[in-house]
Amino acid sequence: MYKSALKFLENFIEIKENKLVKEIMSKNLSTLDKEKTPLDAMKLMSKNHFSSIIIKKGRKPIGIVTEKDIISRVFLKNKDPEKIKLKSIMTTKLETISPEITIIEASYIMKEKKIKKLIVVNKNGNLVGLLTQTDIVGNLKQIYSRYNKILWDPLFYLIVLIIISLVFFFRSGNCG
Repeated sequence: MYKSALKFLENFIEIKENKLVKEIMSKNLSTLDKEKTPLDAMKLMSKNHFSSIIIKKGRKPIGIVTEKDIISRVFLKNKDPEKIKLKSIMTTKLETISPEITIIEASYIMKEKKIKKLIVVNKNGNLVGLLTQTDIVGNLKQIYSRYNKILWDPLFYLIVLIIISLVFFFRSGNCG
């Protein structure tokens, strides 16, 4: 059933909304150097309302640190967030995608890899964005609300027309 629902969703979106990752990805990213501390990362995440920080070397992503990483790898292990380096807690096995793939393809990758974020890189491997489940869900909400309005507005007017017709029918005495 899950696969058939995904297939339906894929067909629905491909018909009207075949968007590419580059159209909905976050481009305004918070990045830090691997020599910075978890405290630096927490401050930056808090300031920008992000749940993760991408670690870069030059223009290339080399790691990611999430709020969960900081909690589980720093605080729950009683480490000092001012003394250790991000390189010791960052996730280095990154899932990267091209900005030219569709959001459906990106969704499949997230599902298959059981991850919530994909780092978007150009053909040279340089960081250009971040795609999150939240970005995808937000896009789907926009699609749903747009199509929901398109589908329900005519139905609403049809129901109103039927009610008005019934009122006139009963008022005119044609009911028996």
